[in-house]
Amino acid sequence: MVSTRFLTARITRYYRIKGYTVQREVKLGNCVVDLVATHPRTGEKVAVEVKASGDDLIRGLGQLAEALAWGFDQVILVTGLKESQSVALKVFAYHSFGLAGIDSRGALTWIVEPRSMKKGFL
Repeated sequence: MVSTRFLTARITRYYRIKGYTVQREVKLGNCVVDLVATHPRTGEKVAVEVKASGDDLIRGLGQLAEALAWGFDQVILVTGLKESQSVALKVFAYHSFGLAGIDSRGALTWIVEPRSMKKGFL
């Protein structure tokens, strides 16, 4: 089992290595997303919801849906690798949500790759 803090640190590092700036706890309308990664050159915005074991995954999906409504290019749910392998993937594929699992060593595995919601990329 991996903690929210560990998952947050790992996904933050992932996006910073890719050149994104990362903000934590960003308010969007009626919810707060855990991380917002913005690429300074392209302007691409990614909303990231982090859910550790025992957290409410359905609530996380709702927060990601709200981020899409606010114009984010990609939305991603990050959870422990073990938890990510027991999630129903149909919802992620249908709504273009990304799903990443992180193991106890910090290795990130894409269970469902996120799709860009920018026009022309669908």
